[in-house]
Amino acid sequence: MTDAGHDAGACFPEADLDREIAAAFDPRRMFDYPDPYPLFAAMRRRAPLVPVDLAGRRVFALTTHDEARAVLGDPVTFVQPSIARVVFGESRRTRATRHAHARGVAARLFTASAVAPLAGRIAAIAHRLLDRLGPASRTDLFAGYARTLPMLVLAELIGVPADDHEQFLGWSHDIIGLGRDPARGMRAAQAMDRYLAPIVRARRLDPRDDLVSRLAVGSAQGEGLSEAEVVGFLRVLIPAGADPPAQMLGSLLVALLTEPARLERVRGDRTLVRWAIVEALRWEAPIVYVLRRAAHPVVLTGIAVPPNTDICVVVGSANRDERRYPDPDRYDIDRRADDHLSFSYGRHYCMGSHLAALLGEIALDVVLDRLPRLRLDPDAPPPAIVGFAFRQPARLLVRLD
Repeated sequence: MTDAGHDAGACFPEADLDREIAAAFDPRRMFDYPDPYPLFAAMRRRAPLVPVDLAGRRVFALTTHDEARAVLGDPVTFVQPSIARVVFGESRRTRATRHAHARGVAARLFTASAVAPLAGRIAAIAHRLLDRLGPASRTDLFAGYARTLPMLVLAELIGVPADDHEQFLGWSHDIIGLGRDPARGMRAAQAMDRYLAPIVRARRLDPRDDLVSRLAVGSAQGEGLSEAEVVGFLRVLIPAGADPPAQMLGSLLVALLTEPARLERVRGDRTLVRWAIVEALRWEAPIVYVLRRAAHPVVLTGIAVPPNTDICVVVGSANRDERRYPDPDRYDIDRRADDHLSFSYGRHYCMGSHLAALLGEIALDVVLDRLPRLRLDPDAPPPAIVGFAFRQPARLLVRLD
């Protein structure tokens, strides 16, 4: 990975492109794939809507920005097929209704005004993590800070005891890794359910100032959530709320540390912190693709799509569509590209976006305040952001002295 990116115009011979597309969407490569962007650029040029095999089923991968935005912004034609199946076990119609109900209760807890009072708690956790580094001159800033901070924040909001935070982190990553190890992911989901159920029951009887209590006693349209619904929603919320902010922070720190002058520019002008985060989200979407299903016949990129066709919306490619963003592989704080699709678009816009943005701004501010000599470890290999479904640095080895 270089700041200037790679040759987005790199050519794949027809047969090679077909083979590389098939290989890239193989679930076994989703966590360590080195650099998908030349492939995405080739797909945008040759076939912006192309059939691929994903986890044993045929889907159509969509790689261009405007079409991706249109799909994400039309929840009637393109329905969200995945989350409700994970949360609830009833019929598809009932699942969708109950998931929308749970989301309505939870959404009120993640508005900009609702998360703003959390700033002090987030900053305290960030300082505590950096305190742990002590006099260390070298460290992995991704493992010790960026990857850990969002999970600890979310665990505290839920009311998980500090002694159980590491277990929660393990379950979270195992659930996210369901495609790589389905059995391990299912065991983690079941273990999380067993852990959360008594907490939900206790909070319903004796509410506290935490997220579980608000879900357990909250209601939408006058109707409360069942214990199973609260547990199911939390099971999805925990990995979804912890991993993408961690991946965002990791990519942000890589982008800043690979250009020391850029890091110092942000250190000296904190109004740039927000735009550094916005550009990191565009440049490296934490979640590279999301699924939608065509409920009705529709035409995409000139191709007739039958009903019940699954569409793999490749957000990572849409965010680097050269028709939308000039020189898209370059990380550029001055781009101001807050129309990126990393938080989705429309009705299913990420309800945790305000918390993620607040967490990112505080996390970066604390690093800039506390680590004035922060730089990449010159004796370590350059940091590499990897993954096909989820993008994050494998490690971020830095010097602090």
